[in-house]
Amino acid sequence: MLTSQELIGRKVVCKTIVLKIKIPVILSGKVVDSNGNVISDAIIDVKKLDYNYTPCKITNLGYTISKEDGSYCMRLQKQYKVNYKLCIYPPLIRD
Repeated sequence: MLTSQELIGRKVVCKTIVLKIKIPVILSGKVVDSNGNVISDAIIDVKKLDYNYTPCKITNLGYTISKEDGSYCMRLQKQYKVNYKLCIYPPLIRD
């Protein structure tokens, strides 16, 4: 969950995800503000943190954009000593 101030202030929110299972998973969620209002068009950027390297190798895997109802979905693969980092950016300003 993001606070309204985090999005209004253009602050990036990042969360590291550790997959405990060994099979590919579908990660899904919903981007909402602190009042539970959905945030559409938020950008969810996905990075792979590979601890098999020193220093940790960070690879940008791509991004997805939250839908009109704030939902998003992506497929992630469990790998040895690899975590994922999701960075959520506010929607782009449109004219």
